[in-house]
Amino acid sequence: MTPLTCRTIDVIRGGAHDGPGLRTTVFLKGCSLSCRWCQNPEGIAATQEVWWESRKCIRCLACVEACPNTALSASDEGLQLDREKCVVCGACVPACPALAMTFTGHEWTLDALLKKVRKDQDYYQAFGGGVTVSGGEPLCQYPFVAEFLRRLQA
Repeated sequence: MTPLTCRTIDVIRGGAHDGPGLRTTVFLKGCSLSCRWCQNPEGIAATQEVWWESRKCIRCLACVEACPNTALSASDEGLQLDREKCVVCGACVPACPALAMTFTGHEWTLDALLKKVRKDQDYYQAFGGGVTVSGGEPLCQYPFVAEFLRRLQA
């Protein structure tokens, strides 16, 4: 990543949380705080990852069969992902019929992210909202965040 790119968990438009009014929340990847109450564990690693959502999983094991590196296995606790073996090839993602396997860590250029959040500028003004940068920990991508917020204010 360059200073004018960032990696996100997600960009949620039309939210009523994370600040006043109607807003867009940019959830950034990367956090070194290790909070026990972390609400976004998929945002801890700064890198792109394969992520398993247990609540969506139907235990069909199609992802286990699709993994060429045997990074996935089933146990009584559910699916186990060995991050040492996972090379983030993504073979498991399209194999999952329940959409429980996803990538987390979309990379954005500054201009592309600005374009996305500015789509809702009229709503921000009408409903007293705006943009929230969340995470992960936004300061892990400080150069990007500083320029992003500077340009939003312009």
